[in-house]
Amino acid sequence: LRYYINSAYLGDKRFGIWRLDFQSGERKVIWEQGEDMCNAHPQLDPAGTDLLIQHNRGAELDDTGRYIRLVGEIGATLFLIDINGENHRTLPVGKPYTERCQGHQCWIGKTGEILLTIGGPREQMTEQGNLLAVRPGDEAARVVAKGVYFDHTNASRDGRFFVSDTSPDARLVVGSLKTGRWRVLCETGSSLSSPQYTHPHPYLSPDNRWVIYNSDRTGIPHVYAAQVPEGLLEDLER
Repeated sequence: LRYYINSAYLGDKRFGIWRLDFQSGERKVIWEQGEDMCNAHPQLDPAGTDLLIQHNRGAELDDTGRYIRLVGEIGATLFLIDINGENHRTLPVGKPYTERCQGHQCWIGKTGEILLTIGGPREQMTEQGNLLAVRPGDEAARVVAKGVYFDHTNASRDGRFFVSDTSPDARLVVGSLKTGRWRVLCETGSSLSSPQYTHPHPYLSPDNRWVIYNSDRTGIPHVYAAQVPEGLLEDLER
């Protein structure tokens, strides 16, 4: 464990990605950008030294640093930098390559590939597939799965499976990143309303035996665990 990475408001409508070095104690801003970096969600590649960054194109803040709008009409996209804030690379996701990025993305284990969801007309996205994967250097993202409107997604640590909540019914589905086959795991009862804690935000446990998620089904947000039936994930790979 060497680095801690986070984003920070630097003032004057500027945002930065800063790096804390646990060995030296040095804290350094490695990337700085304007108000469209207000929702960066930096994620370090488990297999290397690349950082995945969310770019909310068209975001606006007032003079006090409060949001006027979180993202503009063109929508969000993603890009990469390295651990030193260098080697900037764009990814072919978000307009003009795909529909807008939802802002729900993660690294697929140590594969070097990124899992993400895009947003657009629900019927179109369900038919064409809005769960995508892309890696640095790709000319286009690939469709991972179709058939539902995927929302908040997460990949298993071993890079084989995914979990996602769906909209508008707030179900949890698990699936294979290899075959694209998926099954409904459970109903969350989440309201999917404005506060973020009403969104399931599911993720698979390191052993792939559980899915951890949020739900406000009782009126108060709680963290829940759903057990993955034995053999289910393996069957989806066939």
